Amino acid sequence: MKPIETKVTYKNILEFFEVGSKYMALQKEKETKKDVKLKYALKKVLPQFKGHVEDYKEKIESLKLDLCIVDETDKSIIYTDKGDYKFTVENTKKFNVENKKLLSVEVVIKPHVVEAPESFPFSLLNMFENIVIKEEEDK
Repeated sequence: MKPIETKVTYKNILEFFEVGSKYMALQKEKETKKDVKLKYALKKVLPQFKGHVEDYKEKIESLKLDLCIVDETDKSIIYTDKGDYKFTVENTKKFNVENKKLLSVEVVIKPHVVEAPESFPFSLLNMFENIVIKEEEDK
């Protein structure tokens, strides 16, 4: 049986990857079957999300290189005192617009959904639904 695929935005991926990774790190040995299944689902999904996070970061880095200030004499990149790329006001605005567009780009993922454990935090439900947790039927 072919795994079901779904589309999510880079914004969703970045948020899920950060929270899902922290959730996994904070989980201790769980006793219930549902907790074990959720942990397994996260182990299946997080590596695929990591690849998309790296892809997003590469695209952002490329965008920064395209828009940063370059010294006209030797074509070297100019950095701030903190070591960040330096941008003109106009290019900062361009970067923000392009980043917003990139965050809304959808990519295909293969979810691994299971039932939510009783102990699962309600505040995370929307973020995890249809990725690692089955959508509730009574919505």
